[in-house]
Amino acid sequence: MNEDAELVESILAGEVQRFAILVDRYQRPVRIMAANLLRDSHAADDVAQEVFLSAYKNLRSFNPRRAAFSTWLLTICRNKCLNELRKHHPMISQTDLDFAGLADASRPWDQLCEAELMSQLDLALAALPLEQRLAFVLAELMGLSCEEIAQVEQVPAGTIRSRLTRARFALRSALKEFAGDAS
Repeated sequence: MNEDAELVESILAGEVQRFAILVDRYQRPVRIMAANLLRDSHAADDVAQEVFLSAYKNLRSFNPRRAAFSTWLLTICRNKCLNELRKHHPMISQTDLDFAGLADASRPWDQLCEAELMSQLDLALAALPLEQRLAFVLAELMGLSCEEIAQVEQVPAGTIRSRLTRARFALRSALKEFAGDAS
């Protein structure tokens, strides 16, 4: 049994304070996923809270033989985000998630170039169809395998591979000017 499954078991046995460990562990991935899908930082914060509340309330339905806890939790996140999008919540063109802040460029020019690249990547991600964006975010930002994403999305792994291929092609096309600068 893995560490997450053991934590769930202990929480269900009455050690409810241990749920905070799962929240600490998965707060960032859930928030990143919600921010990238909803494109609204306030809505992403609200959804992230809903995800953990729902996970806590439905913890008995988690089955470690069917999926990893992270996959189960990200499935809840996906569903909450899709519900939010169905409400026709206004979407913004850029997220408050600061990808440029993740860069560790040492010179101002490098930082400026990195910030511009991240800004263009953010715009290109926003332009992707939701299914492709979700697959890309889960694969590249969350590090999930195609099989894990297929579980979250409830589609065949081949469909995920196809979505990833299309997303990567679209992103490469959108960012080709940056590739040209590097050569």
